Amino acid sequence: MQKALHRMRHGDRLGHMSSPAVIRKSVPVDAAELALADLVRTPGSPERAAVEAIVGPLPERLSEAQTISSLLAVARATVRDEVIASGYAAYAATLDDDDRAFAAATRARRADREHHRTKKGRD
Repeated sequence: MQKALHRMRHGDRLGHMSSPAVIRKSVPVDAAELALADLVRTPGSPERAAVEAIVGPLPERLSEAQTISSLLAVARATVRDEVIASGYAAYAATLDDDDRAFAAATRARRADREHHRTKKGRD
């Protein structure tokens, strides 16, 4: 038992850290989801490339559980991005014409300063 706790806290001999927060769940999946998981497990597939573009590189040999976990990470990132976009949209909806004019003037001043800095760097 102490060895297992030590590995959970400090990682195994290969240097991989075990996360004590990881919990295994039984999740129902349909045939289409299993087919997607198989495509993500296939090195070089467009599906795998799409997942890697979002979550980073995947191990060459990916287990079914790792694949499903990676797909959940994709879902988590997608949900986070949607929440952020919705928040920005809600914020934008609260702006009035004066706020928009102020923001436009600020952007114009920044662009003008950047233009002058770039011009000085060329002279």
